[in-house]
Amino acid sequence: MWAYLSAVDPAYKLLVKNSDRAAAETTLLIEAWKAARYSDARPMFEVSLVEDIEKAKKAIERRDADLLVEIPEHFGERLKALQADGTASAPQLTNYSDEANPRSSMAMALSDYVAFGYAYTITQISPPST
Repeated sequence: MWAYLSAVDPAYKLLVKNSDRAAAETTLLIEAWKAARYSDARPMFEVSLVEDIEKAKKAIERRDADLLVEIPEHFGERLKALQADGTASAPQLTNYSDEANPRSSMAMALSDYVAFGYAYTITQISPPST
């Protein structure tokens, strides 16, 4: 794994379609992806916001980007509800990736890792396993 990550451009190209722009929580999640770093301080992602999801999906197909994450409407409201009531359903992000592209799979795993960490920090809910 280390050899793979060190042999390629470490910054995964992450496209984000934010359908919940009114919520501060979405901005903070995007900032968490931008701030994510490897142990040697290299950035984990190169984050770009997109408006046209179909064009973004084509970029994934062409391998011009590694992953597209769609933040749904009401993401912030659902995150707040989860924070208020630990039994509320968690908001879902949608990932669009190229399953044949190892970079895409790695980008998805790492972006999920950052997103889960962000959600646990915001809600103060413990992860299902430690």
